[in-house]
Amino acid sequence: RRPRSSGINAEYGGRGLTEHYNVDRRNVDMIVGSMEHSLGSIGGFACGSSFVIRHQRLLGQGYVFSASLPPLHASMVITAMDFFEPELFSKLQSLCQYTQTKLESLDTLTETADALSPKKLVRLVDGN
Repeated sequence: RRPRSSGINAEYGGRGLTEHYNVDRRNVDMIVGSMEHSLGSIGGFACGSSFVIRHQRLLGQGYVFSASLPPLHASMVITAMDFFEPELFSKLQSLCQYTQTKLESLDTLTETADALSPKKLVRLVDGN
C-alpha cells in the first residue's frame, strides 16, 4: 500500500511524497495526482521533464482521454489550495489515525487502508 499524499501530507503542507521522503523532484520522472479528492474538483495532472511529457503526448493519446480543465474547476482547485496549511493536515491525520483505530477494533469489519489515508476500504467479515 502506497500512501496517497496530495492534499493530505501534514508535515509538508499537502505537497506530497517527494517532500515526505526527501527525494529531489529532479530525480522523479513523472509526478501524477488527482484533483478529485482533496481538492474537490475533477480530473488530474501529470508533470515531468519535457522529454517525458512529449512521450506521453505522442504515445498516450490512444489510451487516455484528455481535455482541458474547465475554468470554473481550475478556479476551484486554486482556491482549495489557498486553504492548504500544516495545521489542517495535522488535524486530518489525527482524525484518520483515530478512525483507523476505531475501525480496527471492530470484529465485524476488516480495513486495509494506510492509517494516515482519509480513504478507508472497509469490508464486512463473513460470520460463517
